[in-house]
Amino acid sequence: MVNKILEAPIIGVNPVTCSKCDLCTKICPTRIFKATNEDDKIISHPEECVLCGQCICGCPTNSIIHSGFNIENFKRIKNKSRNI
Repeated sequence: MVNKILEAPIIGVNPVTCSKCDLCTKICPTRIFKATNEDDKIISHPEECVLCGQCICGCPTNSIIHSGFNIENFKRIKNKSRNI
């Protein structure tokens, strides 16, 4: 049996298209998205990402960059509430 070690994904937020809604900070189960004082996002501990894809499905502006997924394979969540 061969043990494979997964590398931490590369995760980011496109600052040009991000609407600063902070939905990614609310729906990530491991809370790796953090808002800064400048309304930018930083990703803390990407190695803790559980590869659930909620950030990609929930982002209303498709601003999440995630090396672990092919974004074209995701279905957008419509009519989502920002009161999470």
